[in-house]
Amino acid sequence: MCGQLQASAITGTPAFMSLAVLKGQPQNESTELESLMYSMLYAATKGKLHWGACLHTDPAARDAKLAAMVESEFEALVLSRIDDTLLKRVAKCLRALFFVSGRCLQGVQVKDFIAAIHQGHAEVTES
Repeated sequence: MCGQLQASAITGTPAFMSLAVLKGQPQNESTELESLMYSMLYAATKGKLHWGACLHTDPAARDAKLAAMVESEFEALVLSRIDDTLLKRVAKCLRALFFVSGRCLQGVQVKDFIAAIHQGHAEVTES
């Protein structure tokens, strides 16, 4: 199995865990949505994530994931690996929802996540 973690109440595959959970913070709605975003990015890139299919929880691994999500690096490290225009646009909108000025935001809600997906879809269909 690929690095499944189980520590107290926190479980999951590190490649898909939110940055907060990787730092040992408790899971919540926002961290689960961030994790869903990483799962979607994994599928959209056909498993070619910058931080790899398997990730440990050490600080260097977290830093690699954070580096890929910084706007200036996202194009080269993530978007360049997505072929579909719609998935690429949705990925950009989701990244913008969670990451602002190089920081990962907490407090994202389901309605925000859905709105970001709709925004990405609308931008593609309007062009």
